[in-house]
Amino acid sequence: MSDHAESQVSMLVISGPHEGRRFEFDRHDTFVAGRSSEAHLSLPEDPRFSRFHFRLEVRPPECYLVDLDSRNGTRVNGERVSECFLKTGDVIQVGRTKFRVEISQVASQTVVPEAGHAESDGMDERLLAETRLTPESGLSWDHLEEFQPVPGYQLLEELGRGAMGAVYRGVRKSTSEQVAIKLIVPQRAGNQRDTQLFLREASVLSSLDHPRIVKFHELGMAAGQFYLVMENVPTVDFAKVLCSQSAESKLRISCGIICQVLEALEYAHSLSYVHRDIKPANILVTKPDRKLKCKLADFGLAKNFTNAGFSEITRDGEARGTLAFMPPEQLIDCRFSKPAADIYSVGATLYYFLAGKYPFDFTEDRSAIAQILQDEIVPIQHHCPNIPAEVATIIHRSLSREPGDRFSSAGEMREMLLPFSKRRESTFS
Repeated sequence: MSDHAESQVSMLVISGPHEGRRFEFDRHDTFVAGRSSEAHLSLPEDPRFSRFHFRLEVRPPECYLVDLDSRNGTRVNGERVSECFLKTGDVIQVGRTKFRVEISQVASQTVVPEAGHAESDGMDERLLAETRLTPESGLSWDHLEEFQPVPGYQLLEELGRGAMGAVYRGVRKSTSEQVAIKLIVPQRAGNQRDTQLFLREASVLSSLDHPRIVKFHELGMAAGQFYLVMENVPTVDFAKVLCSQSAESKLRISCGIICQVLEALEYAHSLSYVHRDIKPANILVTKPDRKLKCKLADFGLAKNFTNAGFSEITRDGEARGTLAFMPPEQLIDCRFSKPAADIYSVGATLYYFLAGKYPFDFTEDRSAIAQILQDEIVPIQHHCPNIPAEVATIIHRSLSREPGDRFSSAGEMREMLLPFSKRRESTFS
């Protein structure tokens, strides 16, 4: 462990109706200003503010502003901006209200991850200690062949890559058991609090035991990254499966997979666990005995990674494939974690399975975040004109802007959807 200056971001209101108010952020957080009562700084009487005017995402020392397609614009140091990173001393202005950004440093300690146990596989301790993964370098497969970064496991091949890192097929050396290993690369060095927070919260994965949830084995740190060992799930390309089906079969198969996801969520929600990152990439579809089954992966991992401050800032134009499945309340408050958020994401995923499109018609000239917060979804009948009215109603209800208007539970949504997962007489006109 070594001393290290930890950053804190402050927003001081220096003029306007709320002059003197201060907002402080010492970890990853979001902040929205506007006329809406849902905004962190609500100015309902100021006509210069739009309902949702601008959004800040803070990951000290970084602070990123996105104007939410406001009518009167957001100015930083007198210049109108659509999005930008902020620095200390910058002044944000909307109408008569001005905010000054302050970024300060406080003493903290950085965790230097311990190397793996060399005696278990003969690895060089010094090499382990000095070979740190970084977001810029990562580890190429050629490197992995000569340097195995996870003590006690042999990595065999890369299965996929995402925002947090890469997933590999591997084998546990002591038992020859096939496993999946996710190498998670923090986007910045973690202090002791951040690292302990992530390890503690991610460890709850071990308590989830359900046939529709990927089984967690162990979590640790080695060579400067986290590693997560899970059961290996041989998958099929679900997008290709759907492409080869008739409209009726696509509906039945998609509803069947979503019902399995909802079964997993009903179990997890009963234990007060929320996934918070449901999207097609986290639904692993397999085909044992010629029947399509699925398992839900990365339960709560994205939330824990983000809350610990290890993720990158969400760039509006670069993350639409993730934003499309994220409920509005989660964009306002990145720490929001209620079952209703999962219901929304499930609805968005079913929409995508059936339509091959996102619920919002994202365009380059508009903020994706603003569209999710302010626009209505594109009715699924626009893409699937022959979809049964009952299924369209289920999808639209799950995508309700207000959490209270969605299904009250995963079980309720599953019960409504279950009849459409079975073979039946044609429901398409």
